[in-house]
Order: sequence, then structure tokens, then C-alpha cells
Amino acid sequence: MGRFMLALSLCLLVVPYAVGQANKVSNQTTNAEAATPRPTVAATSTAIAEQPTANSASTASSAQPSEPKESKSELGGELLSGIIGAIVGALFGAGASQFLATRHARQQLKFDTLRRFVANRFNVRSPEFSQVINEIVIVYAGSAQVAAALSELLNGSNNTKLLALYRAMCKDAGVKDQNVSDELFLKGFNITNP
Repeated sequence: MGRFMLALSLCLLVVPYAVGQANKVSNQTTNAEAATPRPTVAATSTAIAEQPTANSASTASSAQPSEPKESKSELGGELLSGIIGAIVGALFGAGASQFLATRHARQQLKFDTLRRFVANRFNVRSPEFSQVINEIVIVYAGSAQVAAALSELLNGSNNTKLLALYRAMCKDAGVKDQNVSDELFLKGFNITNP
């Protein structure tokens, strides 16, 4: 949520600056148009009275500007679409970042629960193992396979059911456990019990 608020506040800081810059550009365009001399009525009537010849017609058409000036509404429309694009882009980026961070945190929590499950698997009567088993209900709530394996383990624990729960948790957490044999999982290391 913090990244989202940061992006939103950044947008709210950038928008007034962009609007101020657009107003400066608009004012400069207005000032440039005001500084351009406008023909008087007398000059216009003199220009109409003169008939251009064939040679003067070609020079008159080349003297006209080839690119039309942009009006204020076109500048405002481009600025508005730029501002809206910046805001939408920032909100989309913040939302995507928040989604990815939440997904990563969920995967990290699953991995941590799996790690503690494996670390305490040989002392099933310990408070640490009981805590991990109770945590599995919430952390792996979206996995039907883990829920089924946990239900089987709670109905009567043995090594096969413990192993089935381990495999289901590994699959759901995205941990590749194909190199861990059943015997390796079931045989733990304990200095007091070599």
C-alpha cells in the first residue's frame, strides 16, 4: 500500500507542474500571435485590387507557411491526454507493484512455514511443530491438496501421511523436491541420535 500512495502523491505533485508549464506555453503562443502585425483594412483592399499575374501567383503560394499553427485547444488537448496518461500509467504501475509484492510475500510465508515444518518434523509433540501445523490451515488455505493431506495427518499421524503433507506443501510453495527421497526426508539428523 505504501508504494501505491507514493505513486499517487508523485502524480499529484507532477500534475500542477505540468499544468503550469502548459499555461506558460499557451501564454507564449498568445504573446507571439499578438506581436504579429495584422493587416489594416486599407492594406487588405489594396491587395484585393491588385490582380496577380502568372509569375506572381507562384511566388505568392510559396510565401505562405506550409505548417498550420496549433490552436490553444489542440495544445490543451495534448496536455490533458499527457496528464491523464501519466496518472493512469503511475496508478497501473503502483497497482502492479503492489500485486507483485503481495504475491511475493505470500510465497515467502509459504516457504517459511514449510521450512519450519521440515525443521520440527521429528518432534511432533513439540509446541513448535503444533504451531506450524496450526499455521498451515491459514497459509495454505487455497490448496485443496494440502488441506486433504493435513486432514489425513490429523486423523492419525504416521510417516507416510507426514511425507504426503510435505510433498503437497512443496508443490504448492513452488519448492522442487524431486531430489529429496522419501528415506532422506524420513531420516533426520540429530547429534544425540546418530
